[in-house]
Amino acid sequence: MEMGAKSRFNLELHSFRCNCIAGLANTFTCNMSRLAPNRYSLSGLVELHRPMHPNAEIAIYVHYKLPTANRRIKFMDLRLKLCDVMSSVQRMPVVRNILVEIRRSSNFPLTCPFKEHVMYNLSNMIITNEIIPPYVPHHHVNVSLQFYEQQLQIAYYNVSGSVIPKSIKG
Repeated sequence: MEMGAKSRFNLELHSFRCNCIAGLANTFTCNMSRLAPNRYSLSGLVELHRPMHPNAEIAIYVHYKLPTANRRIKFMDLRLKLCDVMSSVQRMPVVRNILVEIRRSSNFPLTCPFKEHVMYNLSNMIITNEIIPPYVPHHHVNVSLQFYEQQLQIAYYNVSGSVIPKSIKG
């Protein structure tokens, strides 16, 4: 996601992982590429074998750990109906830049339903250090999106990385 302000930090993404239960998807892949310092590309394919349940939920978890700390700190822990999130996220200023980048680089629907036998494609979504607000301290971060149907986890995406001051590296 590219925004306007120059960042005082380097962004290092360590991993981008995903998985889903058997029987949910014909295709479910994710990939991350480092294009340059502070610049990463995220891609993925999803083709559902069946439609998602209308009451499917998404859990969004963000944990961080300061370099001097011994434990992780929970920053965000949300679990909401996926269709409710999709219908309201367009009105949330905090997520607007992410949404614009997702729309630019994918054919994911912004409203329900997620249909079966449609190849949804996220291609070359660019993540840079410019998404980091200038007041954020350096830290390690883990962001997870987990999907649930009838209280059972059916899929997840997980990104982990670090925010490091430019004076230390770069």
